[in-house]
Amino acid sequence: MDRVRAWHWSALLALPVALLAVGWYRVAAREAGARQEARQRTVAQGAALVTAALGEALEELRAREDERPYYHWTYYYTPPDLISVQEGVAVSPLGAVPRDPRVQGHFQLDPGGALSSPLEHPEAPMASRARGLRVLREVRGGLLAPLARHAHGPPSALDALNTNAVQTQAVYSNEVLQDIRAAQSGERSAWSRVQNRPRAPLRQRMDIPWERQPTQTHIYTQIVPRTPEESQARPGEIARYRPMTFGREGSLRYVWRVVETAGAASVQGALLDDGVLRGAWLQRLLARHRTGDVTLAVRPWDAPGGCEHRARLPPPLDDLALCAAGVGPAEGTSLAWQRMALLGVLATLVLATWARQRAHAREVALAAVERSFVASVSHELRTPLATLRLHAEMLAEGWVTEARRAKVLKDLVAQTTRLSRLVEDVLTFGRLAAGKATVELVELDLAGRVRALLEAERERLEARGVLLDASGVPSEEVRARVDPTALEQVLLNLLENAARYGLGGDPTVSVGVAVRGEQCLLYVQDRGAGIPEAERERVFDRFYRGEGASRSHVAGTGLGLAIVRGLSRAMGGDARVAPSEGPGCRVEVLLARAISAPS
Repeated sequence: MDRVRAWHWSALLALPVALLAVGWYRVAAREAGARQEARQRTVAQGAALVTAALGEALEELRAREDERPYYHWTYYYTPPDLISVQEGVAVSPLGAVPRDPRVQGHFQLDPGGALSSPLEHPEAPMASRARGLRVLREVRGGLLAPLARHAHGPPSALDALNTNAVQTQAVYSNEVLQDIRAAQSGERSAWSRVQNRPRAPLRQRMDIPWERQPTQTHIYTQIVPRTPEESQARPGEIARYRPMTFGREGSLRYVWRVVETAGAASVQGALLDDGVLRGAWLQRLLARHRTGDVTLAVRPWDAPGGCEHRARLPPPLDDLALCAAGVGPAEGTSLAWQRMALLGVLATLVLATWARQRAHAREVALAAVERSFVASVSHELRTPLATLRLHAEMLAEGWVTEARRAKVLKDLVAQTTRLSRLVEDVLTFGRLAAGKATVELVELDLAGRVRALLEAERERLEARGVLLDASGVPSEEVRARVDPTALEQVLLNLLENAARYGLGGDPTVSVGVAVRGEQCLLYVQDRGAGIPEAERERVFDRFYRGEGASRSHVAGTGLGLAIVRGLSRAMGGDARVAPSEGPGCRVEVLLARAISAPS
């Protein structure tokens, strides 16, 4: 019942503390979650800002290229908006190295697979021609196949005359240029051709969505349904533009479109510089839009994670991802120390409850031992007191004859001695428990002192059926530093212990003295049941009585061996239960050897 009550009180004390600790942790978790969400929003907003800025910059590039008319894709072209009665020729703005470092150069793919660039014209500057040849080489190596299916119409420029103005622009412009140059050199017929050549018709630009693009490959006879504006115009007056769009093939990034006239189509585009896009230009844009709360980095889209926020870049950089993270550690978002604190509190509560229960169990056990001790001491006192009272009453009443008087007096002395020793044991134990035991060490002959004590106790022990064997006590001196009174009390307790618990088939109790190095050894060995190895240390605890003593119901206080070890240590030695070669129990007491003792 007391144990259950102790558990109830422990639970009542621990439960409020545990609830407070759990509540505090939940509040800390909510606060950490809110801070983490705020951090994630900040990181996501920073990434969205950069992604939007990148999309706007790329859209500006696409829109600029989309605004260019189709006839700019030849080195020489006849400006349709030139106010003149005669045809003129101009150099295309695409015939020079692009000023935008993101653009390597422009290219045009005509039906039949004819690939050209305004940069690689024979009359273009050397730098432009080198750039144009590189552009054509890269387009031919990686883009020709995927773009060829969008170019449809007559297979050659000669077949395309008067049909595909995009494809024949270069032929027509070169003819006009040759006539002008011939006229400038004095050729009359060329001058006549220049004067009589009619102006090329001004073609209207019509932007159409990609949904109207033919999907079959190289079928120039397929006619796309006309719009109302096309139906009203004469053939060849309409140039239909598909919008520029970004593309990517491996590491090649480009922007391209399809321009159609009279049922034929050519692909026009610009090859972008992958190194500039992914390198300097992208890094400058990131640096310009980076905030102090977010760090930005670009990684391949299929690279392993590790980003707080990951956003895919717009085309043609859609194989890359923007990796955004908050600056510095996520302060206040980790619950590591809160978890440790909560576990510490709960562990402390568990340990405190366990410790309290254990202390309570020890208190209950100690109370039971103390009750047993009181009962044992009461029993030990009752026997000599009863004997003393009986003999005193017999002497007072004159019931003791002269023949028995000597025996009665002898019994009175024996019981008084027994009572005195019991009281002395209790007092000695009290002093040892309080740490107030004092000893006065003197040098003496340990062997002679033990022999004298054995002779004094022999008659009493033999009356109890004990046969003393003192053959182990040498006849020569064994000098030791001991307290004579404490030594006597140690030896008497060992003899009493052997007489009570060690008598079995063989009532012999052996006592011996020996020298072991710098120490002297005193031992007492009986021939009884012995002490189990698991109890050889516990028998020196106060009030402890072994299982054998408990089962045999032998009276005792449980203080004898505790006093033996306490006094032995007070004299600078120790006591232990040593392994015995034969049956019985062997208790050894180690004492300090006298310095002046001969070796």
